[in-house]
Amino acid sequence: MNTGIMVCGHGSRDAGAVAEFEKLAVAIRDRADGTPVEYGFLEFATPIIRDGLGPDDEVGVILFNHGQTMFLPLTMRADLDMHDFEQRI
Repeated sequence: MNTGIMVCGHGSRDAGAVAEFEKLAVAIRDRADGTPVEYGFLEFATPIIRDGLGPDDEVGVILFNHGQTMFLPLTMRADLDMHDFEQRI
C-alpha cells in the first residue's frame, strides 16, 4: 500500500517563519526515502493544506486511491535551533 506524508503547519504572516517551515518540510522530504511528502498551512501562508491533497498531487493521489496518508502537525518555536533540529530528523 502506498503512503504519503502531509506536513501541516499553522502558518504565519512572517515570511521568515514560513521559509523556515518550508526548509523543514524539504528536509523531511529529503529523508523520506521516496515517500511522497507535501506541506501546507492552515492559514496566513500558502500553500494551504488542501492544495497538496488534490487528486493531481502525489500525496493527494495516494489519499484518493485509498492509500495511507500520514498527517504530521508541526509547530515552530522562536527558540528552535533549525540546524540542530535538522540533524535530529
